[in-house]
Amino acid sequence: MSTPERTAAYVSNIERLGLVTVGFIDEIADAAQYSRFATMPEFLLLREAAEQGANGDTADIKRGVVALTPFGHAFIAACVDATVEAV
Repeated sequence: MSTPERTAAYVSNIERLGLVTVGFIDEIADAAQYSRFATMPEFLLLREAAEQGANGDTADIKRGVVALTPFGHAFIAACVDATVEAV
């Protein structure tokens, strides 16, 4: 089940847990890295839902960086078997 409308809550939660930092001061140097998100089905669904709402909501892509914290790296190392190939 895809729930793109919950993405902000998911990111806020993993930030609150200390697994990642989220910042909008720094950006990835290659702006093309952001443009790929504008064509993702999840984003298009969110944009459509926002535009159909009666309260004037919009959906856009904000440039910034989500980075793993040292705790996030340790969490992944503890939870993911590095010998298993990613699917």
